[in-house]
Amino acid sequence: MKRILFLLALLSSVINSAGAQVIFRTPKSTRPVMYSIYAALDPGSAIVKGSMKTYWVNQSNDVVNYVMMHLYLNAFRNGNSTFYREMGDTPVSGGNKPGWIDIKSLTSRDGKDMLSSMHFISPDDDNKDDRTVVRIDLQEPARPGDTVFLNIDFVSKLPSRIIRTGYSGDFFFIAQWFPKFGVYEPATSFMPGRNFTPTPVFMIFQ
Repeated sequence: MKRILFLLALLSSVINSAGAQVIFRTPKSTRPVMYSIYAALDPGSAIVKGSMKTYWVNQSNDVVNYVMMHLYLNAFRNGNSTFYREMGDTPVSGGNKPGWIDIKSLTSRDGKDMLSSMHFISPDDDNKDDRTVVRIDLQEPARPGDTVFLNIDFVSKLPSRIIRTGYSGDFFFIAQWFPKFGVYEPATSFMPGRNFTPTPVFMIFQ
C-alpha cells in the first residue's frame, strides 16, 4: 500500500531539487536561523532519524551565553509531561503509543562535543519531568551579530495519537519533528528564561 508522508517544516535553506519553485529570490525579512536537515522515516517503527546543521544569529544588542531549543515530541513521552498533565491524560491511553525525540549528538561548528552543556529546563511550571525545552550553554558568548552554529543528530518517534503530529496506520503527519530554536526577546531574555521562548507557537522556523 502506498505510504503517505507529509513533511511539514518551514526551513530557511533552499530545497535543491529540479524544478523547485522560488517564491521570493530576495528574503522579505531577516533570517535569524537556518536549518539544513537530512532525515529518513522508517514507516514500520514510525521513527525519523535526522542529522541537522543549524545556526542562530544574535540580532540583539545583548551578549548571550546560551540558546534554547524546543523538543515538541517529548510532550508525548509520558503522562508526566506538562502537556499531558494539563490534559489529565497519558499518551498511551486507549492503546495509543507514545512519541519522543532524543538528541544523540551535539557538536559545535568545529566539532567540539556539547552534549554535556545541554540540560532540560521547565521555566513555566517547574515540572522537572517535562523534557520539551532544552538549554544549551555556549562554549563562547555570542556577541551582537555573532552566529552560533550547531550540528545535531537526533531520533524522533512519532506518537500514534495525532495532535499536531503523529501517525495512523500508513498515514504519517510529520510536524514538530526536529529541534527548533526558541525566540530571543532582548527585553526579557530567551523565553523561556525569560529570553528564549520555545513554545509550540513561538519558535523560529525560517
